[in-house]
Amino acid sequence: MGPRVLNDRYDLRSPLGRGGTAEVWLGVDRWLGRTVAVKLLHEDLRADPTLATRFEREARTVAGLSHPNIVAVHDVGDDDGVLYLVMEFVEGHSLARRLAGGPMSVTEAVVVAVQVCSALEAAAEAGVVHRDVTPANILLTADGRVKVCDFGLARLSGTARGSLSSPTQMIGTCTFMAPEQVTGGTVDARTDLYGLGCVLYAMLTGMPPFIGDSPMEIAWQHVEDTAPPASARRDGIPADLDRLVTGLLAKYPADRPSTPGEVLTALERLSPRPDSGGRPQLRPVALAFAGVTVVAAVTAALIGAAGPQRPGPQAAPTVSPASPTAGPGSPSVSAPASLPAAPVTPSATPAVEPTVTAACRTRGNQGAGNGRKAGHRVCPPGARG
Repeated sequence: MGPRVLNDRYDLRSPLGRGGTAEVWLGVDRWLGRTVAVKLLHEDLRADPTLATRFEREARTVAGLSHPNIVAVHDVGDDDGVLYLVMEFVEGHSLARRLAGGPMSVTEAVVVAVQVCSALEAAAEAGVVHRDVTPANILLTADGRVKVCDFGLARLSGTARGSLSSPTQMIGTCTFMAPEQVTGGTVDARTDLYGLGCVLYAMLTGMPPFIGDSPMEIAWQHVEDTAPPASARRDGIPADLDRLVTGLLAKYPADRPSTPGEVLTALERLSPRPDSGGRPQLRPVALAFAGVTVVAAVTAALIGAAGPQRPGPQAAPTVSPASPTAGPGSPSVSAPASLPAAPVTPSATPAVEPTVTAACRTRGNQGAGNGRKAGHRVCPPGARG
């Protein structure tokens, strides 16, 4: 598709990227005179006669997500069978591009994760499941803010499964896909938390939890294999953060944190204080305990040096709690100097994982100790790569 004008309003100038479900163009809104990113759904996904209705309904719902860490959706439309989304144009580059240069520092990874989780919390409160939380869909802006994009193809929780897929089709990026997506199960906010766990794992270690020779092989590793802890692939990861990542990567949704808000609280405890220079922060209780211990030790030393003293009233030591951490997505948080500003669009991905399709069947209960639960779905013989 070459440059054109959609509905006499959106002037498509040049292609910015192409992914598994759509291609993205740099455009100009003639009515408002602003630069936008226009996502065009692939032609093969337009075959479903009900897709346009679903697509428009979901896109309008996502457009109501007004949040500083979510790329805004301005418009959705259909021009002679071409379904498109008009989105905020973001100056910056994708997290995928950043990770191509290697893993992040622990501090940098936590700062990004806090803002991503804040976006997922807002989506969950609106009943929206992203289903494709990947580094390619996370943008790092020039002013240090994180923007989660590609909510235009999200699914509303509570609606019929498979808004953009058939019952045997998996929508998402295999490297960051939750087990329930692979097996065709029900998705909810915990599905996005699994994706966040994969992204956080990649930020800390420089590689995703699972790698393989084919998308199908990687997808089924998410279902059947256990990734080594992030700390096994990199030294210096705090134990609390290591446990959090492991919890996010639990195979069954019931074993993961319940909500993005719960994860956000845990991440905020791990966030560095603005004046700490990136050093780990002591929690108030730990700091108070340490202060009392020091005061007691010093008092004992002084008593021992001065000799026996007549008992008398003594003032109790006072200890101040630690200062609160900076809030998620705070404008005062700056991106590392290594993040140059370069115009990209929400879907301009440096590497695209193909959509995988596989027919699955339900697995019966095989008894305790096999690591699987009744009702799991597995590939038919010969389907795994």
